[in-house]
Amino acid sequence: MILSIFILSLIGYSAVGYGLPQWITAKVKSDKDILFDVYYDVGGGYGEKYKISHWVRGSNDFQTVRLMLPLKHLKSFRVDPLAEPGIVYIKSVRLSSFFNRTHRWYTDDILNSFRPSGDIIRFEAVNSYLLIESSGNDPFFELVQPLPAVNRISPVDLIVFAGCLLIGALLFCFLFRMLSARNISAKYFPDLDNRYLLGIVIVFAVILNFQKLYLYFLSDDFVFLYSYQNLQSVFSPSASYHFNPVTYFLMFYLGNRIAGLEPIYYHSVTLFLHLINILLVYGLAQALFRSKWTSFAASLLFTTFFMNYEVVYWVTGVYYLLLTAFYISTLLVFAKYLTEKKNRHYMLFIATFSLALFTMEQGITLLGGCIILEILSAKNLEKLRLSSFKERGLALLKSSAKYLPPIVIIASFFAIKHSMDQAFTANKQTFETFIKTVYGMVWHLFVPYPYGVSNGIFYCTSKWDYRIFLFILISGIISYLFIRQFKEPKNDRADRRLIFSADAVTYFFLFGSILVYVIPQSIAAMMQARYFYLPSVFSSILLGSLLVKSLSRLIKENNALKLVYYSLVIVFIAASLPVNIAFLQKQYRHWDKASEITKNVINDTKFYLTEEIQDINIYYVNLPDGVYGPRDLGWPNAYIFRNGISEAVRLTYPNSKIGIVKSCRTELGGAATFPGHESVTDNQLYQLASDERNVVLIYDAKIGTIRKLSH
Repeated sequence: MILSIFILSLIGYSAVGYGLPQWITAKVKSDKDILFDVYYDVGGGYGEKYKISHWVRGSNDFQTVRLMLPLKHLKSFRVDPLAEPGIVYIKSVRLSSFFNRTHRWYTDDILNSFRPSGDIIRFEAVNSYLLIESSGNDPFFELVQPLPAVNRISPVDLIVFAGCLLIGALLFCFLFRMLSARNISAKYFPDLDNRYLLGIVIVFAVILNFQKLYLYFLSDDFVFLYSYQNLQSVFSPSASYHFNPVTYFLMFYLGNRIAGLEPIYYHSVTLFLHLINILLVYGLAQALFRSKWTSFAASLLFTTFFMNYEVVYWVTGVYYLLLTAFYISTLLVFAKYLTEKKNRHYMLFIATFSLALFTMEQGITLLGGCIILEILSAKNLEKLRLSSFKERGLALLKSSAKYLPPIVIIASFFAIKHSMDQAFTANKQTFETFIKTVYGMVWHLFVPYPYGVSNGIFYCTSKWDYRIFLFILISGIISYLFIRQFKEPKNDRADRRLIFSADAVTYFFLFGSILVYVIPQSIAAMMQARYFYLPSVFSSILLGSLLVKSLSRLIKENNALKLVYYSLVIVFIAASLPVNIAFLQKQYRHWDKASEITKNVINDTKFYLTEEIQDINIYYVNLPDGVYGPRDLGWPNAYIFRNGISEAVRLTYPNSKIGIVKSCRTELGGAATFPGHESVTDNQLYQLASDERNVVLIYDAKIGTIRKLSH
């Protein structure tokens, strides 16, 4: 009963205070391409941070524009139908909710409920349609009537939703018990060897990801391939805050020597490394729990984790693939050393630690992970529990000697970075954005569903999200369970080969490993999909363990409330598998589209190169930053040309005499153009095109490639 009340209260609170998904849909017609913007007010007024955009192609027919609003309580909105002088027709505007409730404004309704402002000079009904004419670049009309409450959840909705969830859990429980799960397991799932389970996971991962082999290079890929063609360049930085010689050498230097500019080689290598990491997840879970089904579940959850698409589909994701491989290997080797105290294991630990650190800066967090692992190990934890405070201090001091070599390696790494005058952070974080990044990452690691993620909304509001309170609550519960285990140890494990003495300690290690990585990462940068790859190893193992334990306890449990609880846990975790598989397939389509655009732009450039002109200058205009879907996560669904065009051209056409290669953007470049590209006017472009030494190539979204600007 208490659990049901808590769930109902949480849903109601989040719905009223923070909103649920809702959409604005408009029927729009224009004779030319226009940028259709919607500004929304969630309590802070209108501003560029609170805007969603959609390109509308010129056509004689009405087109449907559907924009997803943020997961916040919407107060009002306004429509900027175009960003230049011109005429646009609107047939209707509709606000719809997660529960399929809608409110539609037709022409007369818009005239009565909205107020035209800015550069609008005509706002009238023509043939049952709304005609809007603008004389400038800032026309808009704003809702002045109260916003229809399409997204409010009534108590009846809450009761029905919770009731369906509970009934579904009870039905699952009933069927599971009725069919005698033990007999089914014995009949259809015999005592499979670890090799067969590993084989199943690997085959599944290959089927899920083999299509990545058909992708092309994207954005940063060209930069790294161009920058690390010789051995000397391997020891130079790739950015003002990166020095990763292991990755430069293993992937890009050797890749240039072996395969040159063949993308299938690089995608094959990254797929192979991803499969290696899946095996390592299985191995780490096996070392922690000695349960093949827990290891199987953990590796499946890791394989399908929704945020891992960027690392898997992008060649540049190799940094995180290698980091994860060395990171998990280091933990496994260090655990072996603590058990057997053999020098070869310690030397291997130092080697893998060094490789992890020089693969990516995040490898520094390994030191914290190893310290946590040693402190919580079964033998050490028992000694600490029984000893006095002074004895604990002496024991910790004695054990610290083994960490001197890693500390020296870290100091050397920082000294090298300092000598290169490198920064140690990618973004300037405030305390507020740091806290939001920490709990935002932890939240999505343990709620593995691709919904509710939006950097644009997450960081651009001063109102604290309800997730922080759940994060604090969960952290408190885990800490309480560990403290209770420490004071009153309950050894629930008969297998002495296990690293930790109890499941509670293992969960604390996994959660601690996540925080050891996430906290420094959150100091350095805001959330991005690729930052989730490594910590998802630990969250997948933890969730996999909960799934398997809940299944085993469901068979034996007779208490009705506990049966419902275990069923809910099983449904929550297991349902993420098909949901995330569907999401990953959608994401692949974005990366496939980005690959096609990139390939078209690079290949079509050759038509504008000529041997008659020495050092020809190429100016690309409005190259897209990336592919943005209707539900992007606050960053592109797939990257295209946020950088790398110069390197891509020089790599592809090494024998052509090319001078300047530069990316520019016009005022109407749109949200899909990288803001870092220099802004130019049409007059400047025509001046450039008038010089025969220059070629101005404009990206045309209609054909998905470039066309030459004629002077």
